[in-house]
Amino acid sequence: MKIVISKKEEVVEAEKIVIKPSTMKMTVGDIKNYSYNIYPENTTDKTVTKKFDTNYITVYTDGRIEAKKAGTTSLTITTSNGKSATMSIIISSSKDEPIKDGSIIGATGYSAGNGKKSLMSSASNSSSKIATLENGVPFRILSTNSSDTWWKVEYKGKVGYVDNAYCLINLPDYIPSITYNITNASSSIYKSSGYSLSGVTGQKLYSAGKVYNPRLERDEYIVPVVYSFAKKIYKAQKKALSEGYSLKIYDAYRPKGVANKVKNSLATLYNKNSVVRKGINYSGGGKVSWGKNWFIAQSLSAHSVASAIDVTMTLSGSTVDLAAPSNMHELSTKSIKYSKPVNGQNTVRTSLYASSMTKMAKDLDRIMVNSGMTNLASEWWHFQDNTARNRIKGVASGGLYFQPTQIVSTK
Repeated sequence: MKIVISKKEEVVEAEKIVIKPSTMKMTVGDIKNYSYNIYPENTTDKTVTKKFDTNYITVYTDGRIEAKKAGTTSLTITTSNGKSATMSIIISSSKDEPIKDGSIIGATGYSAGNGKKSLMSSASNSSSKIATLENGVPFRILSTNSSDTWWKVEYKGKVGYVDNAYCLINLPDYIPSITYNITNASSSIYKSSGYSLSGVTGQKLYSAGKVYNPRLERDEYIVPVVYSFAKKIYKAQKKALSEGYSLKIYDAYRPKGVANKVKNSLATLYNKNSVVRKGINYSGGGKVSWGKNWFIAQSLSAHSVASAIDVTMTLSGSTVDLAAPSNMHELSTKSIKYSKPVNGQNTVRTSLYASSMTKMAKDLDRIMVNSGMTNLASEWWHFQDNTARNRIKGVASGGLYFQPTQIVSTK
């Protein structure tokens, strides 16, 4: 008798799946190819399921994707044993023209009312209250009244009106022509006399980095500032562009918790490093006295009520910084604008300029101050709106702490 023994085939389980590309950018109507691989290559069961939103894309069986609607979506592919991978898909509309500077409809806004301001049923404080506006929760601007003092907005699915005197607007939505390089949202560049600040320099200090902005159809930082202040920045950008420049913003709203962290780290460095102390305390060969409070606010910074920006300039059409007196966020007398400490100025005082002031820095000072902003003697890059600062301070005396992480912007 002949006995046949059959060998049971070994089952190889999937360990991972990879989709290529990991991110796909498309325009409505585009058809593009994608692929996926299951590893190890000798996986026994290569059955997969595909999950996607049919409102945005059609996924064909031959490895093609068709874009149907502008927005952000995804395709997730999962193996029979639960291994999955997701491809992000960003779809723009070729029919939409780029957003122009100064347009607010569809922009993201936030309340700076510290829980003291409300969504109202009409453009009046005497109308009925629909909801309390929470700091950091975004709303979408639908329209504005004739005096541009009240916005009609969509907030948490409800439509109502807000007094925009106590609101922030996401600056890239409002002035997209500005270059935004918010280093505190990626890798902080603070230094003092070239020395790093422990726990600060090189760290991501803000919760959100760049996020996809469907209004602008690009990844961009979230940069909220008080709306009345944003109008002055808009005026400054128009003037800069007319002179062949463009603004480049490195920081704007700085949550109070982050401001405290920077202040405390600088204080520690100051106390233990004599080079840093000298660089902060003196200029002019040791003849002019300054101090820590000139480089980091020791109480409430205008940044913490979304009423200040740190800014430089590029040539129009470029993103490269022009020559400046110092590196951005160099917290020492290397960065001084004036040769001696004087209180913030609302007029251009060329006679006080430090010898290190470059042509760009002088032009920046003139453009920003003539657009209604106050400068700072110790930092060539810092400009603020004291009217906005005092207004928001009135409802948030300790500053604002929220970290914006979401936008609801549309075209």
